[in-house]
Amino acid sequence: MLSDLASLCTLGALPALPQDWWRAWSLSPAALLPLAALWALCLRRDPADGPRDRGWRLAGAGLLAVALVSPLCRLAATLVAGHMAQLMVLALAAPALLARGGLVRSLRGALNRAAGGRAGPRRAAPAASDGAAAPAPVDRRAAFAGPDAWPAGGLGAAAFAYGLALWLRHVPAVYDALLARPAAQWAGTLAVVAVSAWFWTAVADCRGARRGAAMLALLGTMAHTGMLGALLTFAPAAFYPLQAGGAAAWGLLPLQDQQLAGLVMWVPGNLAYLAAALALGLGWLRDAPGARPRGAQPAGPARAAPVLAAEGAAPR
Repeated sequence: MLSDLASLCTLGALPALPQDWWRAWSLSPAALLPLAALWALCLRRDPADGPRDRGWRLAGAGLLAVALVSPLCRLAATLVAGHMAQLMVLALAAPALLARGGLVRSLRGALNRAAGGRAGPRRAAPAASDGAAAPAPVDRRAAFAGPDAWPAGGLGAAAFAYGLALWLRHVPAVYDALLARPAAQWAGTLAVVAVSAWFWTAVADCRGARRGAAMLALLGTMAHTGMLGALLTFAPAAFYPLQAGGAAAWGLLPLQDQQLAGLVMWVPGNLAYLAAALALGLGWLRDAPGARPRGAQPAGPARAAPVLAAEGAAPR
């Protein structure tokens, strides 16, 4: 039993069955150690944090723990629908919250401090001779600074990589490998979380007119994931026979299990992308140059009348 609990959520390792699914936890060190490192990063305060940023990061890390430690992880190895529910957490809910809380910014700050510590105290620049200008000191911490130091600035590349990762995970050969091989599952989970964090960070980093591009990226993602969900829902045959036994244990045919998975991606997933796009659009309108701040009163004729009256009553 202990060895089953310490295993990754692969096919046949402590399946989540109807009679005792709540006992099917996953306490694999391969999942717990990266999660502990992420929690440590989310807990630290960054000087650039807003009042709620750390809370957003902790909420995202908590959702990742639910996806990788709770019975949802074993359910993902038992049912195709469970796999899809877990993927919606790994690729959508958790990374969106982590990006909202500035996880990449916090990681940049940690790397900056680490690089500064290795570099040691900055030495003064040598004095210039013959009136020449002294060379500027080299700060190795700048290697992790600036918008080009991380790929989060490439919205188009991030959206393409994100979509590719989602579609590849549903290619039957790739799906079966992730389900049956622990190393492939660990690497595939890490890859989808990293690519999703890249995409959602690129979306969150868009400001001003760039929010329009972020909205297009979200709507494009909604379109192609909706297509994938529809494909799984209306396919005439099941694509993933390895989980047929798990579906039977839950009283489902393999095709019914796959249809449920398609609906999970198609409906809740698309609603989440649409909600994110609408939130960006509302923020864009609110921050527009001509927008009136909340609570401000318009400077109309009613407010201008006393001023004009005062000017007319003033002695000439």
